[in-house]
Amino acid sequence: MRILTTMDIDASSSYDEDKFGLTGVDAGLTFYWSCRQINPVFNSSCLASLNITALGAFLIVHAAETSAGNMYIIELTVSDPIYERSSRVSVTLSVVPGTSVIVNTVPMYSTAKINSGQSLKLNGLISVPAKNTTAGNIT
Repeated sequence: MRILTTMDIDASSSYDEDKFGLTGVDAGLTFYWSCRQINPVFNSSCLASLNITALGAFLIVHAAETSAGNMYIIELTVSDPIYERSSRVSVTLSVVPGTSVIVNTVPMYSTAKINSGQSLKLNGLISVPAKNTTAGNIT
């Protein structure tokens, strides 16, 4: 993500297989968010350079100017207090200066065998600071 931008993470579609048709808070799930900086130095908290607001299943992340060049791990633990079960997932977040181009790959296959001697074709989105987004192929 770029500095001075905001990202929303939505975990409200989390579910418990024992509670058919219910998701998120309606299924009685609880959400615990944590964040730590991993680069360029380790910090057990992100609060020095990210503004984070946790609202149950939702997390709002705003990258301050001082966060450029930093990497973070954002972790979510979803728990079912009745059955005393939980599941954890994490994402790595890189913050780049406002003038950086961001390239995201779009998955084409859920599983595939790739021959190391052949070219790999990726679909991707290229986002430039002028807020124009171009879809295309990256070879």
